[in-house]
Amino acid sequence: LSAPGVKRTIALAHRRDVTPTHAARAWRHVLHAYLTEAAAWSRLPAGVETI
Repeated sequence: LSAPGVKRTIALAHRRDVTPTHAARAWRHVLHAYLTEAAAWSRLPAGVETI
């Protein structure tokens, strides 16, 4: 993992002129649902936040 104070941002990028594939949309949905639930139950690791 990373040392205290080090920040990382994870993003799912795509070109605006290309529609994401079904698999990419499904992955984004699954990841968002997981992070939302984990945050609601305070299960994210210390210092981790969704933005």
